[in-house]
Amino acid sequence: MDEVRLRVIELLMEGEQSGQAIAERLGVSRAAVWKHLKAWQDQGLAIAGSPRRGYRLLEKPDFLFPQRVHAGLTTRQLGQNLDCHFQVDSTNLRAKQLARQGAPHGTLVLTERQTGGRGRMQRSWSSPPGGIYLSLVLRPELPPQQAFRVTMIAAVALREAIAALGADAAIKWPNDVLVGGRKVCGML
Repeated sequence: MDEVRLRVIELLMEGEQSGQAIAERLGVSRAAVWKHLKAWQDQGLAIAGSPRRGYRLLEKPDFLFPQRVHAGLTTRQLGQNLDCHFQVDSTNLRAKQLARQGAPHGTLVLTERQTGGRGRMQRSWSSPPGGIYLSLVLRPELPPQQAFRVTMIAAVALREAIAALGADAAIKWPNDVLVGGRKVCGML
């Protein structure tokens, strides 16, 4: 997501701001500020604007800010390189693209909505807004014939993490995690 676009919302979270004040703080034109605000409104964010007063959020946004995600991570490797989006076709496709471009071990692709996922036998699916969807680029130091172990270890770790939160999680081997009999995660 565009860094300036995120900063516009972060500034509005501080309180009402004029378009001129936002533009000066970010080093962009007022037209650019308006364009970013319009894009946020088109995605459903409630922003009010009034002459001589400026813009204000009518409700606090509930979406992923890369800086906040990063600040909440306590890992040394996983997620330190963050690729965050409001919407992508597929986090897995994006992670593959980044991996081909040399993304480091632990690169995390994160989104709130997927529109073009592909499952087994190329079945299409989408992830509606309201969730957190992610893919992780891993470059384990294992021989290729042992790479399947990463999937199995991840399935067990995720099941244990979900169980620690009080939900009854199960593994549908080799790569799906279920809660209440419904799939909540798949690993490739």
